[in-house]
Amino acid sequence: MRIFSISPYSGNPGTVVTISGQGFGASQVQGAYVTFYDLAQQSNYLTAAVSNWTDSSITCTVPTNLTLSQSSSGQVGVTVW
Repeated sequence: MRIFSISPYSGNPGTVVTISGQGFGASQVQGAYVTFYDLAQQSNYLTAAVSNWTDSSITCTVPTNLTLSQSSSGQVGVTVW
């Protein structure tokens, strides 16, 4: 699996993002998910709601209840089983 880009590159909770890459799998299966988390509070991570999943693209929404520290950045993770 490889991630090539995330668009938009930045945004707030509630933002719809598209993750482009390869090797995600033809559809979202059990055990495959996207997480967002605050680098300053690594225990603060949430699973995103996915609206579309293909082998080369995932569209999801940054969880609205994700809290970010004032001066921190978030990180995105894709898990494929």
